[in-house]
This record gives sequence, structure tokens and C-alpha cells, in this order.
Amino acid sequence: MNIQQLEYVLAVKELGNFSAAADKCNITQSTLSTMIGKLEDQIGIQIFDRKTKPVSITKEGEVLICQMKIVSFEMEQFKETVQLLKGDFVGHVSIGVIPTVAPYLLPGFLNEFAHQFPKMEFTVSEMTTGQIIDSLKRRDLDLGILATPINVNEISEIPLYNESFLLFDCTDVSYPKDIVSISEINFDNLWLMEEGHCLSAQVLNICDFKIGKSSTHNFNFGAGSIDSLIRFVKRNKGLTLLPELATLEFSAEEKASLFQIQAPVPVRSIGIVTHEHFVKRDLLKKMQEQIQLKIKLTLQQNKSESVIFPMI
Repeated sequence: MNIQQLEYVLAVKELGNFSAAADKCNITQSTLSTMIGKLEDQIGIQIFDRKTKPVSITKEGEVLICQMKIVSFEMEQFKETVQLLKGDFVGHVSIGVIPTVAPYLLPGFLNEFAHQFPKMEFTVSEMTTGQIIDSLKRRDLDLGILATPINVNEISEIPLYNESFLLFDCTDVSYPKDIVSISEINFDNLWLMEEGHCLSAQVLNICDFKIGKSSTHNFNFGAGSIDSLIRFVKRNKGLTLLPELATLEFSAEEKASLFQIQAPVPVRSIGIVTHEHFVKRDLLKKMQEQIQLKIKLTLQQNKSESVIFPMI
């Protein structure tokens, strides 16, 4: 048994047939099939049922493949550790970012950061918090950026920044000043992100408000993005709470509907999460430092233009 045989098995698992797996591994189909067959003979367990189309995995094979993924991942981690000890930043890093952070943080940060590490390849995907956690545990993802704390076993958390919430109120209600308290807000026409987005739960927690408690519309809508949420709030003269970074590019008209919330100001904490055995700690440190610097400069620049967005 060798690591190459494990990689052949995992390729078949990923692609669903021997021909595509052989192409990925740059070998002939007969060689790949022979090598996997030798492995099955050595361990005395059939991993694939070759009689089915597409090829299927036996129950015993499913158990073994789970272990093979761990072995393969640990081998990659070992190789990366060797490179890091040599002072090289090489390899691939997969990043999952929640949709309520990605559009406002990544454009001003990621491209510049990636250029500092020309030997590394970065893959970024928008994912929900649950998807990020599950992928980290399966080792399908290297790191995530999401709202913390999550307090999950096997997952390490690295703080990035706190982001205050602002009231975006497009109703006909007028407030005596630009700072309002939670108790002053009428939540009859509150709009939220759809379930599965942590932002929705955070807003409900801040408002101590239950969906359906009171509503001026006879349909339920959950926005899939903050952009959609903003559009529906404006169109239906509703209100919502928005994270600060999502409001930095608002028009003057939109800013007129933004209000600070009276202390204690509600905030959400954003952080980096990784599996506890993630080895690229130097990369994480650099990412943490540069994101924190970028956020600080962004908020300072905005503060000079308007008092709506104070430093946290």
C-alpha cells in the first residue's frame, strides 16, 4: 500500500469513473484500475463495485475513503510544513467567506494580499457559516471568514474586527436626532436576510424581535444578499439593521435614512476560523494584520466624510 494508490482511489471517488480519474492522475485507465485492484487485494476489501454504471462505492469502501482523505490531507500538510520551514509560501489555500462580509471586505484586500505570495494559489467561495464549519471539519476548506464566536470543537478562531450595526429606516417615521435607541424603533416593517444567514439571527437578537410578531405585509421574504435586502427595504418603505461596511458606498439619499444606534452600540465580531491543525500560521498572521489595517484605514477615511460611521 502506498500514498499513490490512495490518491487514485480518491480521484475515482471525486470524478465517479475510472477514465476521468486516470486522466486527472496522468496515467492510463488500465494502470489506475490495476493499482486500485492491487490495493483491494492487499487489504482484502473491495472498495469499488465495478459492475455498476457509474461505478459505485461499497459500504466498506466509504469507511476506508473517509480515512484515506485524512491520510492524504496529512501528507499535504506535511509537505507544506517542510516548505514553511524552508521559508517558502507555496501551495493552495481555499477560503470560505460568508456573503454578508465577502463583497465589502474582499475587493479592497484580497487581490493585493495574493500578489504578495506569487507561489500560492488562492480560491475564494461565498459560503454560509454552517457550510464553512462543515468544510473545515472535512478538511475541504483551509480557512473561513465569518461572524464569531462560534465555539465549535476542532475549530480555532482568530479575531479580526468589530463592526457596528446601523439602522436603515426607509419608513415615514422621523427621529429627533441622528442617534436612536433600540426602544425608539418600530419593528412592524422589519426586513431580514433569509434563514441560514447569521446576520438574520443577529438582527433578531439585537431587536429582541420575533418574526410574525407584527408585520404590515402579508408575505414572508428572506433576502439572499444584503444588496437584495437594501432594495426591498427601500422599495417597501421598510427598515433593517445593516453592518457598517455594507453602508460605506451608500448614496447621499441612502445615507439620509441611516442612523447610529445609541450606546450600547450593537456590533458583530468578524474573525478567521481554521481547523485546529492548520499549519500555515505565518500566513494567517499576515492576513490578520493586513485585514485589520485595511479596515482601520477604511473606517478612518469614511469618518472624515461623515459622522455617521464612527470608529469602533
